[in-house]
Amino acid sequence: MVADLNDFVYKEVLGGDPTRKSLFILLEKGEEQAVLICNKEAFEEDANLIPKWLKSAKLHLLTENDKYGNYEMALDPELNLLKTTLIYPANAFDIQKYRRQEFFILYETPEDYKNITCNYLVETKQFENLKWVYNFLDKKSEEERIIYENPDKHEGFILAPDLKWNGTNLDELYFLAVAHRRDLHSIRDLTPNELPLLENIRDECAKTIEEKYGLKKSQLKMYFHYQPTFYHLHVHIVHIKYEAPGLSCTSVLLDTVIENLKIYSDFYTKATLPFLRKENDPLYKKFVEAGRV
Repeated sequence: MVADLNDFVYKEVLGGDPTRKSLFILLEKGEEQAVLICNKEAFEEDANLIPKWLKSAKLHLLTENDKYGNYEMALDPELNLLKTTLIYPANAFDIQKYRRQEFFILYETPEDYKNITCNYLVETKQFENLKWVYNFLDKKSEEERIIYENPDKHEGFILAPDLKWNGTNLDELYFLAVAHRRDLHSIRDLTPNELPLLENIRDECAKTIEEKYGLKKSQLKMYFHYQPTFYHLHVHIVHIKYEAPGLSCTSVLLDTVIENLKIYSDFYTKATLPFLRKENDPLYKKFVEAGRV
């Protein structure tokens, strides 16, 4: 565990996301590199917190016109914390993921998946980079974060808050449901045999979150990413107000997947699936080399 950043050296800003108030910074410590992800948190509608702002706030006037004044407001540091994630040691894949680049949309046919994507997954050892997932499933790490588990090894899963959520602001509620099965990597692997697993995730997660946080199923978005960030089957669950990263053409609603599999048993083995990739991403380059872009 890293207690502070005193031993890290700043190298460069990899990129940022103005809409999410995020900054991605490359650091070094000795021979190793790190990626620091900094996010300004959304305001909480907490009547107990706002009086503390008012007492600590210091205003600096920028412009004034009639009754309208524009200010910079400085708050007590304890009321203005950053949510951060540190990836350390970071490899080339981690660094490339957060480096600012142009995005492109790709349309992956079943043939593309077989001939391009699967080769990429093997060559980049995506299935070998899941130790942290297996540690979580085996309760070797982060066990205290689990709020619910269905222990069935075929139809069960673990539910835990995503690191992007601060655990208090319900408008930004964010959970991951991670399947126990280790032979399912993405929605491409799903068939009607997985319907009990998918329905368990949908129903049991909704019930658990309502019991613990008072949010109804109709206030939640449950979805997959394609391509996923990591290739072990998992479902994202967020508050409907929260525009989480990847909630565009890279996401597929869990209920949509369930209905598609009920209608067409081989839907995800035959469908053309769109996804986004950056210009220097190895998978994007493979699609370019194959003449598919």
